[in-house]
Amino acid sequence: MLLRTCTRRAPRIGSHSARQLHTSPNPPGSSRLAWGLGASAAVAGVAGMTIYADSNTSPPGTTSLGSLARSYVVYSLCSVSPLVNHSPSILSTCASIPGLRELSEAVVRRTFFAQFVGGDSLPDTLPLITSLRQQNTGTLLVYSVEADDATKGAQWEKNVQEILASVNFAGDFEDTQAGGGKTWVAVKLTALLPSPDSLKRLSTFLLASRSKSNVPYPGTPDSTDVAFFKQGPARTSTELSEGDVAALHELYQSLRQICAQAKKRGVRITVDAEHSWYQPGIDAFVTALSREFNQPSTEGGSKIPSGQPVVYGTYQAYLRRTPLHLAHALEDAKKHGYSLGVKLVRGAYHGQEIAYHEKRMATAKPGDEVEPNPAVWLHKHETDRCFDGAAELLIRHTSGSLTSKYPRQLKLGLLFGTHNKQSCEHVLNCMISSGLAQKNEEGLAEVKPGVEDMICFGQLYGMRDDLTNWIASVFKSNSPMAFKYLPYGALAEVMPYLSRRAIENQSVLSGDGGAAAERRRAGELILRLPSLHHNMLLGLTRRPLQGGKQLMLQRLNRTFHKSHLSHNFTRRVGTWGIGLGSCAISLGAIATIYADSEAEPVTPLGDLLRSYFVYSMCSVPTLVNWSPTILETCASVPGIREVSQAFVRRTFFAQFVGGDTCHDTLPLISSLRNQNKGTLLAYSVEVDEARGGKADQWKKNVEEMIASVEFAADFEDTQNGPRKTWVAIKLSALVPTADSLKRMSKFLVESRPKDEVPFPGTPGSFDMVVFRGAKDHLVKSGLTEEDINSLRTLYEDLRTVCKRARERGIRLIFDAEHTWYQPGIDAFVLALSREFNKPSKGDRHNEQPLVYATYQAYLKRTPAHLARSIQDARDFGYLLGVKLVRGAYYDKETAEHHDVENPSYPVWTEKPQTDACYNTCARLLINELARYHRHSGPQGVTSSSWLEKTLHVSPHTGIGILFGTHNALSCTYILESLVDAGLASRTAEDKIIMKDGVEDRLCFGQLYGMRDDLTDWMVQTVEAKSPMVLKYVPYGALADVMPYLARRAIENQSVLGGEGGAATERRMVGQKIRKRLFG
Repeated sequence: MLLRTCTRRAPRIGSHSARQLHTSPNPPGSSRLAWGLGASAAVAGVAGMTIYADSNTSPPGTTSLGSLARSYVVYSLCSVSPLVNHSPSILSTCASIPGLRELSEAVVRRTFFAQFVGGDSLPDTLPLITSLRQQNTGTLLVYSVEADDATKGAQWEKNVQEILASVNFAGDFEDTQAGGGKTWVAVKLTALLPSPDSLKRLSTFLLASRSKSNVPYPGTPDSTDVAFFKQGPARTSTELSEGDVAALHELYQSLRQICAQAKKRGVRITVDAEHSWYQPGIDAFVTALSREFNQPSTEGGSKIPSGQPVVYGTYQAYLRRTPLHLAHALEDAKKHGYSLGVKLVRGAYHGQEIAYHEKRMATAKPGDEVEPNPAVWLHKHETDRCFDGAAELLIRHTSGSLTSKYPRQLKLGLLFGTHNKQSCEHVLNCMISSGLAQKNEEGLAEVKPGVEDMICFGQLYGMRDDLTNWIASVFKSNSPMAFKYLPYGALAEVMPYLSRRAIENQSVLSGDGGAAAERRRAGELILRLPSLHHNMLLGLTRRPLQGGKQLMLQRLNRTFHKSHLSHNFTRRVGTWGIGLGSCAISLGAIATIYADSEAEPVTPLGDLLRSYFVYSMCSVPTLVNWSPTILETCASVPGIREVSQAFVRRTFFAQFVGGDTCHDTLPLISSLRNQNKGTLLAYSVEVDEARGGKADQWKKNVEEMIASVEFAADFEDTQNGPRKTWVAIKLSALVPTADSLKRMSKFLVESRPKDEVPFPGTPGSFDMVVFRGAKDHLVKSGLTEEDINSLRTLYEDLRTVCKRARERGIRLIFDAEHTWYQPGIDAFVLALSREFNKPSKGDRHNEQPLVYATYQAYLKRTPAHLARSIQDARDFGYLLGVKLVRGAYYDKETAEHHDVENPSYPVWTEKPQTDACYNTCARLLINELARYHRHSGPQGVTSSSWLEKTLHVSPHTGIGILFGTHNALSCTYILESLVDAGLASRTAEDKIIMKDGVEDRLCFGQLYGMRDDLTDWMVQTVEAKSPMVLKYVPYGALADVMPYLARRAIENQSVLGGEGGAATERRMVGQKIRKRLFG
């Protein structure tokens, strides 16, 4: 029944997966991007591409790229101390916010839960336990739900019942196995009481009741400890209340029931050690239970091998007391005739123990006895020496028990819980030197019969899988010598466990075999995947396969078949990426490496995984919609603010932002130029309307525009050829309140002469009244005096920026915004174009337009608006600068304008209409450029027949074009149109060669962090004397840019959801990862 009902999910483990069991040279969770990054993600619940090997192989060689990526991200995050320290607050805050609660749980489930927890319930762990056993690894089950003082209800009572269920579950599983009894159960006593303070008060009572000894704090148990459970307190106690005594006695009876059932079912119980202020009480429980249940069994009374313990106490080598405490335990076992169960560990709470001692010293009253030294060793080498010394002692006693002629000789059961390979090798050497094992011809340590029942090793699930697999493979024994400590529990209940364990285990996470080491191993293991899978496939096809093996080969073939791999990989890793969500991440270990322009750019695997995670997150509309609220909430909570910023920095910031300052972008800009790509710099800090006049951010933004111009020019002064570092400007960020721009737009729409250009119309000379007209008229028309002053100040500021840009040869691109801002933006750009786009023979930089306006093809007005702009440029004798885009605010526009039939409805209702508009405008612009180039450019450039059918404009009307698009079809159409127009030619190798001078007047652009594949294709396909493609690179301080990132996510949902958007990006990145790993 058990096995039939518990096979619903495949184990997410394997010697080459970090969710796996980690085998020695295996690739567990490689670059977890993201997500780590990360962090993502991110980007992890994937069972994708898991390949199961025959149990006779060593090790099984199962690989899940999703688990590899998840491991990398999880361990990157665990390397960030602020994240670990504030994790309880973060999870608590997230759990209290509807919407965010579900998101955070989804993230944790696909990252930390998937990495460190075996499942929600006992049945959920069965596939994993089964797979572990196939890998010659046992399991130490632990129900990881804790009693919480703040929680109503008796969770502790449920925990006791769950421990009993765990014992029966382990017994049922072992009944299906051929001997060994290597599924044990761990117990954490603080989770089995109504309040852990009862255990703390018991410890205080016992320390005061014991006779004096030379064992350092927290001492060692004696006869008075055991008497407490049978007789109650031997003296009146101010420490213990009647409720404490009742709860402790009830726990003792519950533990007796658990141990009796465990002994009957052949399941061993390990009692976890905890902080020193709980430990005397825990020691008392363990001693009492050991004296009762570790006695030699009567014939048939237990399935545990004769003389072996049922109950194991945990001994922490970082405690100064451990050598003497262990000696006392050995003596007590010998005196009372029971087998001693020892789980030897280093200890996980070093930082808390030091802090606890300092607090005791600081608050001690006169007469209080406080030890001069903390309970723990101060230096790690002291702990290492203590661990190795205790291990030698225990091995020596174990060897003596096997060679002794006396039947009542002390028997031991040993579990060495360590992530330190040197310690494992030391124990192995001690076993060989003491005769408990010997090296055979194959170089394996062949243990003597019965030793595998007495000695074993253990590591936490999700950590040091390489060490676990090494142990499993180096010993030859009749049952597993290696264990995985496997927590389980429902996600909502385990979340406190995960966060508290992260804090308690910082010494583990930061030490040898800790988070940083795990992350490095994950990355190394991923790099071995190609040869690993190739060798597996070859090995399987060299001999006939039947049954399950044949199915496995079919699965391998499906996984590696090109037509299926991309789909499976994308779909499954996609699940991981979404769940990782927020989790980046940290993707701090990810270094951006740019290839040189002579070869196809090589992106680091970590960057690819981060991108996959980020785009998986961007594919979730709910997450995108909630992002401003999530970031705002996180920013309002101390501790969480720092963690959320660290996460965003290593995921979304790293993906979409060039740096905190313009100078921070220099390595990126230089690398882009080395790849034959230009840059469109954008200072992406916005004025927050909610803060109104309290902030002068807009003034700083204007200053930053000038600084951007200077920086761009300084960079271009070091380069050869046309200046392809430009600066983008967003006007709504340059006024005290964006509402001024909105009111200006409303005024202009209502005041302009009527014409046929659809809403929001097109600018003309009348618009200049805002900058030069009488204030009274403007005030009467709806503008406030503050509006007029701020708008005119902005106009003068922009003139200052333009003057400096003209002097330094840097072009300025004015971004388009919502239609309720656009008439005002159009007016500014028109005024500046008429002034600063005038041709000047004496200015070497002014052969092309200085000021570029942005034209949005999703607006119905665009063809007529563009035609009017061309006509205006001819009438006023200036060069027209055009940035043609589709538009990013479609959803906002449709939400603002409800009536589709209304003539003022601004946007096309269908995407094909936008595409057609874009291509029509592109052809018109190429037409104008070809006419201008034919008359003004190098000789020999001719036009095509359709060129004659364009607008009747002056052949000397200059134009500069930036095609901003993520649409590969549009790029192809434009390139073909350039060839048709005689502005470019095509080679036999399908290269597009630009005519001289065209590269000065035309280029393409994509957002930084998006459509790098398209950018790279353009670079490789188009040949010109200077870069033909620009990357739009935002920058700004992280705290200032976070609102930008959130708002851009909302504003750009149409981009993210469309062709070339997040889903497309994710698929393409998935293909790159697959290609990188599997060729």
